[in-house]
Amino acid sequence: MTCLYSAYIRNYSADTGYSAHIFDLTESEIHVMTRSMYSADQNPFRTECILKIRYQLAPQELNDLLATWARHHYRGALIGPHGHGKTTLLEDIQQYLKKENKKIILLRLSSDKPYLDLKQWEFIQTSIKDQHFILLDSAGCLNFWQFHRFLTLSKKAPGIIVTTHHRTRLPTLRYCKTSPETLVKIVSQLLHAKLTPDIQLLNTLYQKHQGNIRECLRELYDVYSETTS
Repeated sequence: MTCLYSAYIRNYSADTGYSAHIFDLTESEIHVMTRSMYSADQNPFRTECILKIRYQLAPQELNDLLATWARHHYRGALIGPHGHGKTTLLEDIQQYLKKENKKIILLRLSSDKPYLDLKQWEFIQTSIKDQHFILLDSAGCLNFWQFHRFLTLSKKAPGIIVTTHHRTRLPTLRYCKTSPETLVKIVSQLLHAKLTPDIQLLNTLYQKHQGNIRECLRELYDVYSETTS
């Protein structure tokens, strides 16, 4: 119990600068947390569990988003900060289009590969001829001319959606923004009522990671890991 208490203090006071009293836990709370340490294959915050959590969007909100997309001739962007659900929402739209029997290609960019290579450009051209919808994740990685080329090539595609951190030349379909309540809801789903989420801890993590749910969940994996010391 003492080790767990110390781990919280070292982790947060060193990494976030918050004063230690934020993490004062009662003995019963420490005992509950101690009993809830998980092995890697049982950790509720392991990757396979997190991937099952979808974007927190009501059915009517999705309908409104798709209607806005249609009004803009099926061109649009999902924008918002890192870890606020853009990719998850894009994947949910992909699943919706599949159910509608639409042909889709999903291209992903990242800081490790912030460009479309020659094969991908050729794939885009071929897919457009076959009337594929094009979904491009992390379009903000492209420079101005690459993004201009993408928009030019995709003019003949039946529809495109990109994700990016800032507004683009495409109409904004949704500004993705999380909240502390979103984090509490997701954590509650992952814990499956085995434990009551520590609201104070979750609020602190939310502030620490500036609303980046992905980073919050990564840190919670360590908190609930049996290797925490």
